[in-house]
Amino acid sequence: MTSRHWEAHELESVTRCPYCQSGQRRIAYAAIPDRIGTTQGTWTYWECRDCRSLYVSPRPTPTTIGRAYAQYYTHDQCDERPRQGVLDRWALSVRQSYLARKFGFAKPKGSRWRWVLTNRDGIFHRCFGADWFDLCAPQHLSLPSGPALRACLENLGFAVRRRQRGAHAQSHWRACQAVRRADTRENIYIASFTGRKTAWGTFWLDGLLWLIPGWQGDLVLQCRKNMCKT
Repeated sequence: MTSRHWEAHELESVTRCPYCQSGQRRIAYAAIPDRIGTTQGTWTYWECRDCRSLYVSPRPTPTTIGRAYAQYYTHDQCDERPRQGVLDRWALSVRQSYLARKFGFAKPKGSRWRWVLTNRDGIFHRCFGADWFDLCAPQHLSLPSGPALRACLENLGFAVRRRQRGAHAQSHWRACQAVRRADTRENIYIASFTGRKTAWGTFWLDGLLWLIPGWQGDLVLQCRKNMCKT
C-alpha cells in the first residue's frame, strides 16, 4: 500500500500484469520509498506469477505522475568527471567504440529500435533484492522480465534480438551497495555512475556478465520491423 501522503483520488489500482494481462500475482516488495525524487509515501511492487514482471499497485494516475519527477535526480547539476590516467582514458575509449559499433549510435537506422531498460532478471536484483537500486517507485511503475517484454514486441510485429551491454556492471554494483547502506540519492544515482570504471575488485563481475548475458544490469533488445511497401 502507499502512504497517507497520496490521496485516494491521486492513485489507481493495477489488477492485471501490464505485459501478459494475468491476474495471478504476489507481493514482491512492500514499503519501497522514493529513492530518486523527494515525493512522500511508500510503494508496493507486485510480481506476476505467470511472466514474473514487477509492477507498482496502486500507482499515481496519469494526471498525478508528474509529482514523482518534480525533483528528479536528473535535474541536479553534475560536473563531468575528468578522465585521469592512461587506463581510465582507455576504458572510456573502449566503451564509446563499443557503443558506436554495437548499437549504431554513430549511424542510426530508421527501421530499427533499441530498447534499453533495467533488467529484472539481472544479477543485481538477484543479489540485492529490496536494495536493488532500480526499484525506483513511483518512477519505475513496471519492470518487465526479458521474455515478457520480448513477447510484447513480437506481438507488435518486431523481430527481436538480445544484445550485450557495455561496461556498467561496476556502477550498478556500487549503486546497490549505496542503497543498502541508506546513502543519499546523489551517491546512489550520480556518484555511482560518474566514478571510475576501472576498479580491480569488480572486474570479475564484468567477466561474469559476458559469460551470462541474461544477468546484465540492463536489458538491451534490438528490434526490427519490416516496413510494408505500398
